[in-house]
This record gives sequence, C-alpha cells and structure tokens, in this order.
Amino acid sequence: MAPRVLWRYSIPILLLLGAIASLVAGGIYVWLALVAILILGVPIDEAIGDDRHHLSNAAKSLFVLNLVVALPLVMLLTVVQLYHFTIGDTLGLRSFLASIGIPFGEVPPGWLPAEPVAILLVAELYASAGVAAGHELVHWTSNRWAVMVGRFLLAFTLDTSYSISHVYGHHRTVGLYRDPATARRNESVYGFFVRTNIGQIREAFQIEAERLRKKGQAVVSWRNRAIRGQLYSLAIIVAAYLIAGWAGVGIFLLTALLGRFTHQSITFFQHYGLVRAEGTPIAARHSWDSARLVSNAALHNVPHHAQHHLSGSKRSWELPAAGDASPNLPVGYRGMFLLSLMPRRYRKAVNPILREWDKNFASEAEKALIRQRGWEIPENFNWRARIRRTRIADAAE
Repeated sequence: MAPRVLWRYSIPILLLLGAIASLVAGGIYVWLALVAILILGVPIDEAIGDDRHHLSNAAKSLFVLNLVVALPLVMLLTVVQLYHFTIGDTLGLRSFLASIGIPFGEVPPGWLPAEPVAILLVAELYASAGVAAGHELVHWTSNRWAVMVGRFLLAFTLDTSYSISHVYGHHRTVGLYRDPATARRNESVYGFFVRTNIGQIREAFQIEAERLRKKGQAVVSWRNRAIRGQLYSLAIIVAAYLIAGWAGVGIFLLTALLGRFTHQSITFFQHYGLVRAEGTPIAARHSWDSARLVSNAALHNVPHHAQHHLSGSKRSWELPAAGDASPNLPVGYRGMFLLSLMPRRYRKAVNPILREWDKNFASEAEKALIRQRGWEIPENFNWRARIRRTRIADAAE
C-alpha cells in the first residue's frame, strides 16, 4: 500500500491530538475541531465513499498503534478539558505549557462560548476514539492486559459492564428479541438508550453471577468483573475531583453520559429492526454493514460489523466488508448518528431498506416473527399509526 494512502489509518490519533491542541488553544479552535470532525465524518466520508481493499502490513501496524496510544491520549484529553473548569494547576500543566511558551486556553471565544462545545467534542471522542478502541481490546480475551486497557477506555463512558454484556451476551443473542443491544423496529434511539443500558447492565451482572456460581465462588466479591469494573469509572471520577473539584466531577459525568449516548446510538443502528429466530445461527444478514472508508478508518473497522459477528475473535484489521451478504447502511457512521437523532427521518431512510431485507434476506421463520410482531413495512403507510401498533405488539411479546 502506497504511503500516501496510509494517512487514513492515522485518523483516530490525529483526531485526538487535534482535539487536545484545540482545547489547549481554547476559544474558536474548539469550535473548529468539532466542525472538522463533522465535516470529515459526513460530507467527506460520503464523497470518498466505500473502500474494500485488503490492508497492508504497514496499515495493520498503524491500527495497533492507534490501540496502544488510545488510553494515554484519552486521559490527556480529559485532563485538558477539566483544566478549563479550574484556576488551579494540580498537575502542573499550565506551568509546563508556559515554560515552553504556550499559554493555556487564552484564545478569546468572542460571542462563541467554548466550554459547552468542548463537552460535545470530548464526548464524541470518548465514543469514537475511546470506545471503538476499547471494544476491540475487550475482544482480545486471551490477553489480560489488553482487556484491562479496553475496560479502562470504556470507563470514560461509565460503561465497563459493556465489556461483559457485549462479548459474552450480545455476540450470542444478536438479532433476538430478548437481546438488549438489538434495536427493535420503529424504536427511537432515545427509547433504545434507556432500554439497552438497563438491559446490558443487568445482563453483565447476571453473566458474572452465573460464572462465579459455576466455580463455587461468592457472587459479591473482588472476582466479580461487573463489580470490579465500576472501580475504573470511580477512579476517573476521583481524579476529576482532584484536578477540578466538584465542578470537574460534574463536567466529567456530563461528558461521559453524552459519550455513552453517542456510543449507544451506534449500537442502535448496527442491528436496528433485524430479526433472528431463536436457535438459528448468526449470519451476515443479522448486522447492518458499512464499507465507508473514513468511517472504518476512524472507528477501527467497527462498521465492517457483519464480519465482526461472524468472526468475533478476529482482529479489526482482518475484517472485510460484507458486501451483498448483509444490508448496508445508507450513509456512513457519523451520518447515521445524526440521522438517528431525528427518528422520523431515520425511519424514512432505513425502513425501505428493511422492507427489502424482509423480502430478500429473512428466512421463513424470521418472516413469521415479523408478521407476528406486526413489523411488516408496506409500500405506503402512516408512520405514526404504524409506530403505535408496533408498540402494542412489542408489549404483547
């Protein structure tokens, strides 16, 4: 692969470094960093389009480098953000920057307040750069240190339970009605966010309780990974307090929750509306796939989601696009995130593709489940009325 092409696999590092630099500068630069991410993630992603090539060894090395530096860069990003909400210098960051001639956050914001935008910027990177890397690492189940680093990255969105529910729950129940991480047809991202968080946390604790009971060990103990994982987030909260007091705690919690919403919005459209019958094998058709070049480069190939579910043990750089074997998202991942915030527009964009999925992908057993739940999608129908009927069907099941 030519060196000029390798830039794409540096995107996560460059985004984190750019965000850190913008927060150090302050003011209008924070806005520019967020706008740059949106431009890269939507119009540029769509303009460049799909990419289905196989990675070179050099590209694979950059993938690994992204994983190695993700945690220290996310930690530095958090520290720099918190410094905007304190006049103290607990870690000596201001003094160090001043010693090399860099004033901290002194670019005037003018009529554009930088702090709220900084929260959105950091939250977005918690989800894209942090959770995407953490997701990859928690799948390296034979590598204890990789899993620990992955869980620490997930702790920045207060979601270490995800490392258990996703690997040991979702990868077995994907597409089933009882899977908390599979969005139901016509469900909004907001309703899904509440349901999936409750369901995934409950599932993680249930999985751990069952694992420990089989070993004859106490459920409430240090061996419980679901309990132990909460200490990762607690450690970050304590660090936020030491750096910026209670204001720092509040800012971190708000940023973490927004980051968690962004991450779960991605989970929302990865399996939205797809159906799998109990006892049947997982197939490529049970995941929405995307071959968008920028989306995959920025998110460690997470958009190659169908192959991820078929080969969960494979490293992210080994995953090809599914092509015609699975339904494909109409736009890249950041575009889908923005669409998901507008439920009506999201359904108008995605449900017609679901209608084709019902015809061309669904098995006879899956078609029967779709009819049973009232999930058929006619050519023309009243969106609001359809949602009401679907909710009644969901409640009955």
